[in-house]
Amino acid sequence: MTLPVTFRSTVAPRVPARARKSDRAFFTTMAIVMTAGVFAGFGRTYSHRIAAGTTTPLIHIHGAVFALWMIFFVAQTALVAAGRTRLHRQFGVAGAFFATLMVVVGTVTGVIAARHGYHGPNPNDVNPLSFLLFAPVRDMLVFGSLTGAAIVLRREVESHKRLMLMATLGGLAPAGFVRIAGDVVGVGAIVALLIAGPVYDWVAYRRVYAAYVWGIAVTILSSALFEALAGGPTWQAFARTLVE
Repeated sequence: MTLPVTFRSTVAPRVPARARKSDRAFFTTMAIVMTAGVFAGFGRTYSHRIAAGTTTPLIHIHGAVFALWMIFFVAQTALVAAGRTRLHRQFGVAGAFFATLMVVVGTVTGVIAARHGYHGPNPNDVNPLSFLLFAPVRDMLVFGSLTGAAIVLRREVESHKRLMLMATLGGLAPAGFVRIAGDVVGVGAIVALLIAGPVYDWVAYRRVYAAYVWGIAVTILSSALFEALAGGPTWQAFARTLVE
């Protein structure tokens, strides 16, 4: 069976009003679920660090920037659901600069954390240099590349909103979800959310937008590739130059 795949948004004007209404419900729900997972996961480790007295100003800045992004993401989704698309586009200009700030803050925080021996939220996590390849390098590459693609395709409404969903889900949500109940449950939840988008598309439109294909491919393939590279001598040597 062949699944029709498209980047174009020409289907949107022809879909029934009921389908557009279900779109609003789906994307709003996904944004809320991701935000809840990120807040629950990072809130847990953040509170532990506060209790242990191991927080730093950079950690507070990192937490504030990432929390504001998730709130911004939900707000932007809610604006579209409410039909306030003009306001959504106006805020989107600031969002492009905000996304750049996210990548910078996330990368700097990760490098400094590795410098101080941070190896992840779980006791069985890898060494700091290997963990650095996943958080923030892999996470920020996925988030930055998919967000950049969404900005380029901002006039292709259907592709734009799916790419933004994939950027946040593939680049930011994993770090939050694995902090809730470990790698197995966290990764399982992310995979389920990744699949939810294409399944919804097929049920609602009988097609799957290529934005999901690219988003899922970038998320999964980057994880597999970086898993293979993380413990290798090439990455270890390069990462050591970053943290020393």
